[in-house]
This record gives sequence, C-alpha cells and structure tokens, in this order.
Amino acid sequence: MREEIALCAPDGFFAKLICELDVRTRYCSGWWGSADECPSGRTADYGN
Repeated sequence: MREEIALCAPDGFFAKLICELDVRTRYCSGWWGSADECPSGRTADYGN
C-alpha cells in the first residue's frame, strides 16, 4: 500500500488526495482504525 500511495501523481492537491483515498479504500477494508496506514478518521470532541 505504501508503494502505491507513493506513486500517486503529485499533479495537484486534490488529485493526490483522491488517489490516496482510493488506495486506502482498497487496502483498509476491515482495518480502519486498527493500522497506522488506515486511520479511523477525525473524531470531533465538542466537550460532551
């Protein structure tokens, strides 16, 4: 996965972001939040 992410074209911020998300989606199914390469996403803490 890291090699594929490194190959994401640096053509622009959004193109790279979409490429990385596509790679992570393919590899992280079932691993979100369990592996460093598959973050679970930002959690909002509103003081609750």
